[in-house]
Formats: sequence, structure tokens, C-alpha cells
Amino acid sequence: MKDGLDIIATARNFAQMAHINQFRRDGKTPYFKHVDGVARLVKPQKPEYIATAYLHDVIEDTDYNSMDLQKIGMPKMVINAVLILTKFDHLPYEEYLKDVKANAIARAVKIADMTYNLNDTPSPKQIEKYKKGLEYLND
Repeated sequence: MKDGLDIIATARNFAQMAHINQFRRDGKTPYFKHVDGVARLVKPQKPEYIATAYLHDVIEDTDYNSMDLQKIGMPKMVINAVLILTKFDHLPYEEYLKDVKANAIARAVKIADMTYNLNDTPSPKQIEKYKKGLEYLND
């Protein structure tokens, strides 16, 4: 079993590798900057929360899956939260947010994710979406 610092370092390294050739909407900013920013914003700053923040987009935006997270030694609570944070096409957004709100780690990471995105030149449509999402998650 990995200790807290090992979990964070492993998650950070894995996310950095998984997102290596991905960029933000501007086409220049490495995508890892986003997950690193979310990891810095997540509250509380506990290992499971930080690790989940680093990994929150890995399943959704790369070819990796939950088995890969298990192989690198992520605890079940981290893998569960990452799966909850992964948007699957069949799930309506409202249902997705409901599931996120029901899991303390996923909720904290999603709040940090939306907060980061609001500070990263969002479109007016994204501003409205994140504002409503934050109101719901913070309620």
C-alpha cells in the first residue's frame, strides 16, 4: 500500500505521461497545466483528493482506464472518484452532477475543476454552465 506522498507522486507522474501530447483550447498550453492547477486548488489538500485531481480527466480524455489506475496502485476511493468524474455520453449532465455531488472526493475535485476553468478564459456558455454547476455542488 502506498502512503499519501507516493499516491500523489504516482498520480502526478501518470497524469503527466497520459496527457503528454494534449493541449488546452488555445492549442499551446499543455493540458497537464490544467490538472496540475486543479490539484493545487482542491480542498481539502489530502492525498486522495490531490491524486484524484491529477487523474480526473485521464479516463475521459486518454486511452487509459480504471484497470490502469489500479495497476499503478491507486486506492479504490481514488479510482471510484475518477470514474464518477468521467463524463460518459449516455449520462445526462444533471445526472452526472448528481453523482459527483454524492461523492465527497469527486465533488471537491469538480469544484476545483470548474473554478480553474472559470479562470482560464471560458466562453460565455461555459461561464453559465460552470456557475450553475458550482451553485449546485456548493448547495
